[in-house]
Amino acid sequence: MQESERDKDKPSSLIEFLVDICFEFLPNLVMGIFRPIAHFLGEVFHL
Repeated sequence: MQESERDKDKPSSLIEFLVDICFEFLPNLVMGIFRPIAHFLGEVFHL
């Protein structure tokens, strides 16, 4: 019984871990990509 309960906890903690990575990493990645593009477009179109 305890073994199966422990196995049940693993996927949820893994999902929480992945969600934390997504919310921490993806915004930084998006901003890292978007900021130079926005800067470039601002230079080109004088926005």
